Amino acid sequence: RWKQVAVPVVIRAKNGHILAFDVCQKPTNQPRVNNAWSIDHRPQVVPRVIHAASVAFKPGATLTTDGSSSYPKWVRTVGAPVQHKVQHSPIGNTDYDPLFAINVLFAKMRNDLARLGRKTWTTSKTIAALRNHLWLYVAWVNGYRLR
Repeated sequence: RWKQVAVPVVIRAKNGHILAFDVCQKPTNQPRVNNAWSIDHRPQVVPRVIHAASVAFKPGATLTTDGSSSYPKWVRTVGAPVQHKVQHSPIGNTDYDPLFAINVLFAKMRNDLARLGRKTWTTSKTIAALRNHLWLYVAWVNGYRLR
């Protein structure tokens, strides 16, 4: 837990296709040890992911995120032609969850990829290896076919 990573993902909610993703370091919240990461690469990587996905956005599209206070400034820095909408998942038993598509995708990723499980001994040795594994997962989820 001393070397945590974040996987920012942009998906199309209507069909569940993954438009863009990346992997980056994030600082740990565990007590400090010598080999823990203390640098947060999310401020550089998340705008890059949004920019990569912006080629698929129609003008006036809506980009929905959770309530993290960092997302509005990251969306503004990209300058994508989107309206940013902040949503919170409802607490309790309700029929509608505006973040259902992204929550299901992350649950599927944790289920299908052992290295993303919350309580596991399985890990990636490098960020590049995790990124390569995620590319294979994106090809599978999006239904890419080899010809």
